[in-house]
Amino acid sequence: MSQGVLVIATACSQLITWVPGDWQTGPGYAIKTGGGYAHDLHGRPVVLSRSAACSLARLMLASQGAVKGHHIHSSQRTKTWNDSVQGAYDSKHLTGDAIDIHHGSRRWMLSRAGDVAKLYGWRLITYGGHGGHFEFHPP
Repeated sequence: MSQGVLVIATACSQLITWVPGDWQTGPGYAIKTGGGYAHDLHGRPVVLSRSAACSLARLMLASQGAVKGHHIHSSQRTKTWNDSVQGAYDSKHLTGDAIDIHHGSRRWMLSRAGDVAKLYGWRLITYGGHGGHFEFHPP
């Protein structure tokens, strides 16, 4: 444990599940919750690549409730949805390796940015004043 960030070693199969997604997210892996799986601010499933979903699920557990799915504005995107929101042509959202997260979750992740990157692989990428875009780079 470093700077208040726990290391969670729970097996991925206990934390994530494959979902068909929707026309905005496409298929991928979602984080299991007591009532199904995590949804974003807009009610869409939080869909990510397998390794990113596993890491974010572990990070959410480590945060002891501070990092929440409904604080995520965007996770994986289909090309159609990415084009409609004017996302970058090579956006990590297209591969399920990026989230846009805000509110208390963003503040918690930023206050522990070094450990969040080192232990869980989520790195803040700053561009255009966005301030909440994190990309997954396996630790």
